[in-house]
Amino acid sequence: MRSARKVKPGTYQTITHLNGGRVGGLLLGTDRRQRKIRANNFITSAKKVMVTIRSSDEMFTSRNCGNWIRV
Repeated sequence: MRSARKVKPGTYQTITHLNGGRVGGLLLGTDRRQRKIRANNFITSAKKVMVTIRSSDEMFTSRNCGNWIRV
């Protein structure tokens, strides 16, 4: 999710699987309270990816993961 806007805390999933696609990319999240990387994952191939964004997360970045929806 590359965006300058604020993303509401919650659980999100990729929607690439809905049209038979696969996800491959990078996920990165940081926690502003602990000032550290909370998640850093490189996905080589998956049908669907879910991520939970906390209110304490300062940043979430995904690359090559397609679009996301809140679930």
